[in-house]
Amino acid sequence: MLVPAAQAGAETNGYIDLSVGQTDVEGSDLDSINLGGAAAVDLSPNWRAQFDVDVNRLSEDGSFTTTNVTAHVYYEGASHAIGGVLSNRDYIFGSSWSLGIEGQAHMGAL
Repeated sequence: MLVPAAQAGAETNGYIDLSVGQTDVEGSDLDSINLGGAAAVDLSPNWRAQFDVDVNRLSEDGSFTTTNVTAHVYYEGASHAIGGVLSNRDYIFGSSWSLGIEGQAHMGAL
């Protein structure tokens, strides 16, 4: 978990997940394991950062592993949130990078 030293008193929360599964497709048994998690930290009263990571392994006679690491930094107001996201997904044969803008509207109870 990445937490700047200056933010030691800030609220930090997150989760860890683990899943194991097996899929039978036309006589092939595919085993899957996923380990992931996320952590979020307050940077200031309205600014937050979130870090996500997951590792997926799919195997039958060999294995295929992917990893995904994502960082979000966003401003959260009373009615909205807006920020940026940077992501890297690594495959056994290469990797891809994503850079984007994300937003959310808080609509209240319906």
